[in-house]
Amino acid sequence: MSSENKLKNPKRSLIRQKIADKLKNLVQGRVFLSRIYPLPEGAPPALSIFANREVADNDNTAINQGQRLIWHVLTLTVQVHVSANQDMDEAIDEIEAQVRTLLLADVTLDGLSEDLRWVSTDIELSGGGVKPTAIADIVFEIFFRN
Repeated sequence: MSSENKLKNPKRSLIRQKIADKLKNLVQGRVFLSRIYPLPEGAPPALSIFANREVADNDNTAINQGQRLIWHVLTLTVQVHVSANQDMDEAIDEIEAQVRTLLLADVTLDGLSEDLRWVSTDIELSGGGVKPTAIADIVFEIFFRN
């Protein structure tokens, strides 16, 4: 096993990948598991999936047969990118609603988590690229044990 694989948080990686698999058909497979991704002109809509934070829920930590069972709370963002045009509000709203519907339909993520909760959605316009882009940050909390 390479040192790179040893340093990964396997459950967090599996959760990100599962969410990407569930959402890939919304944007014709343009899903990136990173905050940084190549988005060529004309490519939006696209999704970027990344973890913001992971903390222990120490109030619910338990010991079972001498082994500590730690509950984790993972804050994860699904970022939607849509080309800025006169229909961008409708496009962002539609994709955001579909993301929430798909993820909240299976809060266990096929057994990887105990619960998944929608926290917030923030929408902004970014003019930093070649083409302006509307961005929606959809934030979820995911509860799991290692």
